Amino acid sequence: GGAPASRHRRGEDKERLDEIAPKATGRDALVEKRSAARQSNRDASAAKDDAMLGGMLGDELGGGDDFRAAMARQRRTQEFRQQRRGGPSAEQIVARVQTAQASEAEKMVQFQHLVGGFQGNQIHIPRRE
Repeated sequence: GGAPASRHRRGEDKERLDEIAPKATGRDALVEKRSAARQSNRDASAAKDDAMLGGMLGDELGGGDDFRAAMARQRRTQEFRQQRRGGPSAEQIVARVQTAQASEAEKMVQFQHLVGGFQGNQIHIPRRE
């Protein structure tokens, strides 16, 4: 049948290929294999980086109109979600932070009064003996 002839032809093709470009053996084969694996890993890493950056190059990384627009869009989306959830708005968060800062400042004034005030000097804590 056709199978033995096909097998014979494949064998001849393989011999011809070995004559044209002999395969590396031993240490050379190992070095080539590692080199190919390294190149494959580099290619995969580069493809992953390109996919992650979305093809951004140069100016886009430093900001720009597209970046500002994306940030504004993200901010609007976050505010919309907060409103939908009934969470605090940006203004409410700022007010809460200011209240906390004022409270902290008042506590510092009370603490300074308790230790006799700083008068611009550092507090002296005596060494333990």
